[in-house]
Amino acid sequence: MCAMLMAVQEVDGGESVRLPCVPGPGNDRSAATGIRVAETETGNDAELFRFGKGGSYRLRLAGGTEDRLACWHLAHQEYLRMGYVGPRDPPYRYSLHDALPATATLMAEAEDGLAGTVSLFPDSPLGLPADAIYQAELNDMRRQGRRLVEVGRLTIGGRYAHDRDILCSLFDGLSIYARRIM
Repeated sequence: MCAMLMAVQEVDGGESVRLPCVPGPGNDRSAATGIRVAETETGNDAELFRFGKGGSYRLRLAGGTEDRLACWHLAHQEYLRMGYVGPRDPPYRYSLHDALPATATLMAEAEDGLAGTVSLFPDSPLGLPADAIYQAELNDMRRQGRRLVEVGRLTIGGRYAHDRDILCSLFDGLSIYARRIM
């Protein structure tokens, strides 16, 4: 597995954030995609729980490069299918916030592959993705001492779109994970 190349950049107040460096050669799929992803401390087996008939699905943290790329690819494919985005190369939906160490991506897996994904973006020196639109409102909440997180990139694969267990379990997983880190 590869570790993401990071650079440290100071932002307001002297705090620093780790930002991805210019992509370069590496192992896994990073050489082909130009994307490098930070490995999480939890690894690939950070299962939160099983659900569905006979425990046929499992919900876990995306732990490494292949997991994150699979989640980002599913999001891109479904956004493309729904007409929210156009084709792009590489075919992944991700943002700078994904490089932050506190960002968590959950994946719901069926026996035959990835069924759904959602990401949790805790507030950071970079802010939240929603700051692009709601910065004034979010800053008001920050001044009130609230701890903010943003739920984003909720995606359920088209084959699983009518399986409510996946949607409910993704939200249950977010709640469990947020309580652990907050």
